[in-house]
Formats: sequence, C-alpha cells, structure tokens
Amino acid sequence: SPRSPSPPSPPPRRGRLRADKKARAHQRAPQTSWTRPEARRRAPPSSSTLAAVLQRRRMGSAAATRRLAAIARRFANGFRETVPWRTIGREAEHPVVHPDGEAFDCTPLWSVLSSRTGYEEERLPTGELIGLHGKDITFSAEVGKGTMEIITRPCEDIHEVAELYDKALSQLVASADEAGGKVLGFGIQPKTAPSTSLLTAKPRYWTLLRALGEPWLWFTVTASDQTHVAIDRAEMIEVSNTVNLLTPLTTALCANSSVYCGRAQPECTGREVQMERVGAAIKGRAETPSVVGCAGGSGASTRHGMMLPVRDVEDLVARHSAHRYLLKVDGSVGHDTFQQFVEACPGPCDADNETVETELFEHFLKHEHYIWHSGRLRSQHSTIELRSACQQPFNERHAACALNAAIVCAGPRLRRLVSQQVGEGEAAVAAMQKWWRESLYWGLEAPAPLETLPSRALEICSEALHERGRGEEMFLEPLYARLDRKENPAQSARRLLNELERNRETTSAIRMELLVDHLSCKSIA
Repeated sequence: SPRSPSPPSPPPRRGRLRADKKARAHQRAPQTSWTRPEARRRAPPSSSTLAAVLQRRRMGSAAATRRLAAIARRFANGFRETVPWRTIGREAEHPVVHPDGEAFDCTPLWSVLSSRTGYEEERLPTGELIGLHGKDITFSAEVGKGTMEIITRPCEDIHEVAELYDKALSQLVASADEAGGKVLGFGIQPKTAPSTSLLTAKPRYWTLLRALGEPWLWFTVTASDQTHVAIDRAEMIEVSNTVNLLTPLTTALCANSSVYCGRAQPECTGREVQMERVGAAIKGRAETPSVVGCAGGSGASTRHGMMLPVRDVEDLVARHSAHRYLLKVDGSVGHDTFQQFVEACPGPCDADNETVETELFEHFLKHEHYIWHSGRLRSQHSTIELRSACQQPFNERHAACALNAAIVCAGPRLRRLVSQQVGEGEAAVAAMQKWWRESLYWGLEAPAPLETLPSRALEICSEALHERGRGEEMFLEPLYARLDRKENPAQSARRLLNELERNRETTSAIRMELLVDHLSCKSIA
C-alpha cells in the first residue's frame, strides 16, 4: 500500500549533495537528445535563424504580458466593489465506508438519496448519477467513489450554514444506513488505499490521472472542509495573503487525517501531506514530496498549500501562469505552462481585442481551478475559498467553518498580531511556514513562533464573530478545548488507535471497526 512520507529531516552535507546531483545528472543524461554524439556534431544555427527565434520570443512575450494584464483586470472585476455583509458557504466532503472501514462505493447510495430528497438529478452521458441539486443544498460526487460532498448556498451567517448542512447530513447518514454504509467525520479514508477502482467516472478525473499518474489518486481518498466567504475587490489581495499566512493556525487546530491505509500515520494531516505529492508529480518530482508546500523553500512554484504573499492581482496571475496548464477547456491534457499557452495562442496581440480576452480568461479560470492553495480567490463568486481544514468530527462539525469565517472577518487584527509577535517581511513568512510544516505532522504539539500566538489568534477570531452580532462565536468553543488539551482531532484518532493496538485481545479488524464507530456521523434530531 502507498507509504506516507517521513517527517522533515536535516539536509545532507554539502559534499554528499554535490555527489547526489552528479549521480542524478548522469542518470538523466542518456534521456536528453542534446547529450547524444550526433546531436553535438550538428552545425550551430545561423545568426539569421537565431535572430528570428529571438524576435518571435520577444513578440510572444510582449503579447503574453498584455494578455495576462487583461486577464488580471477581468479577474479583479469579478469581485464586487462592496460587500456590506459577509455571506458564508460551505463545501463539506465526507468519506463513506463499510462497517469494517473499507471504502463504500456510493453508486447505489445515490438512488436512495435521490428518493429521500427529491432533488433534481445530474447524470453523466452514461446515465450514472453524480449529483443532486436542491434549492439550498447540492450533493455532489467527489473524485473518489467513496466520498460524498455537501454544498450549501451562500448563507447570512454560520447558524444558517449549520442548519442547512445538518439537514443535508441527516439525509446522507440515513441514506447511507439504508444502503449499508457509514458516513465519517474524518479527512481521509481510514483503511482503503488510493486506487483507480475508487476513481469516479467523471471524464476530467481520468484525464487528470493521465496527466499526473498515481499521485492524483490521493484525491480519491481525501475529504476536506472548505468555506467560502464573501470579499470585495479592494481587499481581495490582502485577504488572500492573510488567509495563507494563517494556514498553520488552521492545520494545527483542524487536522483530522492521521489514520489511512489501515494504520496510524506519522502526520496529523495526511490529506495535506499527500496533496503535496500531486504538486510534486506535476513538476516531475513525485518521488520526493515536499511537506513545506514550496519547491526549494521559495513557495513561489507550488500549486498547493501555503502560498507566499503576492503584491497585487497582476502578481497573482503571473504566479499562477507559471504553473503547467493541466486540463484545458476542451478536456485535453496540457503540457506547457499557462504563460507558454498564452504566448502560443493565435489571434491579435492587442489586449483590447474582446474575443481574445474572453477566450483567454475562460482558459485561465479553467487553469486556476486546479491550483489548490490554502486560500484561493474565486473570481466567479467574489469569495475567498479556505481549503486547509480536514473534515471535522461529528460532535464538532461546524468548528472549521467558523474558524475559516473568523479568520477572514478578523484579517486586519490577525495581521497586526503576526507583526507584533512574529515580525514582518520574509522572516515572518519563514517562521509561519516553519510552524505550518511542523503542524502537518505534530498538530498542536508543534511549537508556534510565539507560544501565545494560537490562543491570542483564537481570541481575536472570537471577537470578530461576536462583533457580527449573530452569536456565531459559539461554534469556536471546541477549538479552545483542543488548544487546552494540545490535541486536535487527528491526534485524538491516532491516540485511540494506538491504545487499541496495545490491547492484545483486539484483532486489527476489531480495532478498525471501533475506530469507524468513533469517527461516524450520527443522525441529527
């Protein structure tokens, strides 16, 4: 079964690193055409040919610069000028399993859920049911056949989100019970390893498998708890930078994917760590997953996890455009970066050309949909999407949604807190990255840059929700208890399984059944 990457370790000594680089270069050499003798003996290109190539590159680069600037304008214009009240929406993914912990194929569950809800059905051309759409709630098939997603409409406050979500979860739990499955409040399939047998039949998922290979299959077992919060155009970059900077607060408090492939794992949020394998595969580095969320520690080349601060929307679009364009609008696999795609795109170079602008912007939205940073700006909805929380335990099921909303509402005060306790600039970002990196494995036992930072940040979040006047701060209460115990849900699940393993009278099958019972969602009265 797939193995989990080990925790961060010290870098090798300089001499060894140099030797390793030589060895890798020697291994790669036969695969490159320019190392073959016949390639080296070819006559160099003429000066006129070089000039022509350079001229084409300059023209393409100039056109791309204008086109990317036009994309940035359109992206920013998708956000509303003012947001008088922050609405909140939720996308909650849930693993569904058999009582023994094996992943449950939700295909037969869909018909039961459809009969129970009466919602409008969404089917593939093959006739397979993959979605149910109601007025307030959507049920959607996820990448894995053993994962169901509940999506709420935008709501006025967290109480309304909770009411809609609880109703939908009750329908899902009752339908799963009828079909013989159990819905989990957990961030990953606890027993079944990723595989193609779990991959939902949506064509784009299979295209991404061809593009990325085996690492993409981790999406078949993971389950996150995502929140959308309304923001306006003037604050979009500041909010994005704040949300990404506070990623370690969320992972430390809300990690919940420490058991997978049938055993307790060294990381608290296996979901986030394994997602890094996907980013590594995109860059051809699948054998060396990065748990820092950045290549070489820069953070600029990653498409998942904690994104480095950006200056403005043009900088954001430029960053995204440096990534490979994975899945194109026509459904084909892309191999070049988005910027290279823009440079090669035929048509007038004038950025004011409406047709070219519109088509390229559609391509960009398709491209950035497969960039999975912890805080992701959504131009189509005028929201920030917060993605770093795992699905939460049933009894504390609204905690991550409340924390995500509070981080956005408390943004300016949280930035001041980081400045006061950690500092500013690159050093502060590096300190927060270090906390994030360690929280992926050690949860609330990971040392924050300053010991009081998590508790003070949580107090500020509670104050921000209190000021909304809706009593939403009540949903943060479980997080205070976690902070006091220095134990998040992932640490709790891992501790439980370890305790069961020390009892020699229990078999591995019984231990998994007991864990599933502990993680299961219940009917809501």
